Amino acid sequence: MTELPVASENVTGREQVGRSRAGTFLMWLGLAAITAVGLYYRFHLLELKPMHHDEGVNGWFILRILDEHKYRYNPKNYHGPLLYFLNTIVVIIAGRTVAAMRFMPALFGTLAIPAMALFRRYIGVAGVLVAAAFVAVAPIEVYFSRTAIHEIYNFTFNMGLVGGTAAYVLHRRRRYLLIASVSLVCLFATKETTIITVFAVTVAALVALVFGKGPLPASPGAPPTVPGGSLLERGKQGVRWVIEVVKADRRSFVVAGIVVLAIWVVLFSSLFTNPLGLLSFFEAFFRWGQTGVEGRGHQKPFWYFVTHLLWPYYRPLLWFGLPGLIWGTLRRERLAVFTLAWFVLALAVYSTVHYKTPWCIISFSNPLFIGTGIFVGHAVRVIWSGRWAHRVAGAVSILVLLALLVPYAVPMPGWYARLLEPARHAGTDLGGRLRQVPGRVARAVLPITDSWTINFEEYDVKGHPFIYVQNLREYLHLINDLHGLIETAQLDGDDTKPHILMIDAKNPMRWYLQKTGTQTWRKDFNEKVKKMIPDEVDVACVSKKYSKEAAKLFDKKVYLKRRYHERPGRIIDVYVKRDLWKAYEKAAAEGLALKPSPPFQFRSFSARRSAKMKDPWSRRSMN
Repeated sequence: MTELPVASENVTGREQVGRSRAGTFLMWLGLAAITAVGLYYRFHLLELKPMHHDEGVNGWFILRILDEHKYRYNPKNYHGPLLYFLNTIVVIIAGRTVAAMRFMPALFGTLAIPAMALFRRYIGVAGVLVAAAFVAVAPIEVYFSRTAIHEIYNFTFNMGLVGGTAAYVLHRRRRYLLIASVSLVCLFATKETTIITVFAVTVAALVALVFGKGPLPASPGAPPTVPGGSLLERGKQGVRWVIEVVKADRRSFVVAGIVVLAIWVVLFSSLFTNPLGLLSFFEAFFRWGQTGVEGRGHQKPFWYFVTHLLWPYYRPLLWFGLPGLIWGTLRRERLAVFTLAWFVLALAVYSTVHYKTPWCIISFSNPLFIGTGIFVGHAVRVIWSGRWAHRVAGAVSILVLLALLVPYAVPMPGWYARLLEPARHAGTDLGGRLRQVPGRVARAVLPITDSWTINFEEYDVKGHPFIYVQNLREYLHLINDLHGLIETAQLDGDDTKPHILMIDAKNPMRWYLQKTGTQTWRKDFNEKVKKMIPDEVDVACVSKKYSKEAAKLFDKKVYLKRRYHERPGRIIDVYVKRDLWKAYEKAAAEGLALKPSPPFQFRSFSARRSAKMKDPWSRRSMN
């Protein structure tokens, strides 16, 4: 734990309070500006990218809540209930749009920025602001803040759990305990992998209590606890200290427990409509534990998170955050010891589990941001009180870190890309190898891509490994034409038209179509489906898996065929009655319907490879 600042003998208490207030004001002013940047990155063009497959699943749940007033927590296939309730609130208020679906993830992703203030007494104002700045623009955190799936909630609630606990330990104020408690129950209500987080932070806390240096913060009126002796004895003293903390503030812990229990009951009982959901909460850990062991199509190598995600997309945080944690651990500062242990344990567990999806990384990326804040906090202290050479080193390190924040956030000029390229025709002799050194150093140190490019230009490019089961931008051509055909068919006021047949259609089609027209959904062709063609079906969407079989069933004289991209390597064939398509083109020309999309291009935008994606770490996308 970082030592708390002690007032100088020459500084009065009033001056100390004034400085503290000034520092607090500057911190919140800076956080407000940084949060505004984070808001822009998360809410700007929120509907830009097509919905992700899992967003479609979550959207289907919300449609059932709205239309059928049905929701029951189901641990067999789906995650916790918090996302569905939060997102439904916004959809009710703002309408059934993609932006409404993504509003809450974007909001909670933004809340993680000011949450860094919980660590102020440990890492200082500068540490808070620099760490918050990296949270604001971190590519993967921004990307999943713009995606209506569960993981960004994990990131923010992890910050609340650890930051709230850390702040409570120092200040013993009930609000910090409530932040930590509510964050914990919301983590469990978000995703079952919270059990990994709880394991990691619990063990890390014990490690910090045993190996940390200095007295433990005492309760008011109680003598400080200074652990000593053997490791076992230090562990016992740490546990006794925790018990004393609980006893000294029993009322706050009772209030926090009541709040946690109330939230847990309300969410997992599906607003008291499904009491058995409280038992299903426990069943979920066995269900998803089995999924983690089996992999179920999402198996990845042990080092996947390191080689494909941490190294390419968290490079500045690895270069500064990890050294900050290691340096603080060598000094036996409890926050650093805890955070490093948390990161190592969580990374080890997630790497060992066979089932690996890229968004799991943001369930244990928090320590890197905290570590960056610890690094800056140390550097600032050295600048203020270290030797001359140390002051220069501290100032240079902070300037370098801030400089790396720029290419981490926004596109850089052409010279930056050329700097990352290996030397051409350098040769294999000593001179040629020396000419390759600058490029190799640059590629090892500098960010290889920026958050703006990823989130607003390459948001569906499969060269980025975390862009996973993401629908392509060309998928919106299909959605455009389906809506145009629906508008055309319903010009006469008959909202049962057209009859749309979906064969092996994947999410998020249900969200985009809502319940317009008449829809028939089937996993494959069967005799009942074949009897519908051609009399009943006006539009049919068929996956490439059944394209040959479909071509035999749809008469070319009656139907025309259009082709669209869905996900990388997955194509949708659409058969439309010719008279309906002609009517669509006419209605579009008259401004009564959307304009038809451009013809199919075999090579989708997602197949694009920029110079930055030639880096071997990011090229192995495993998408």
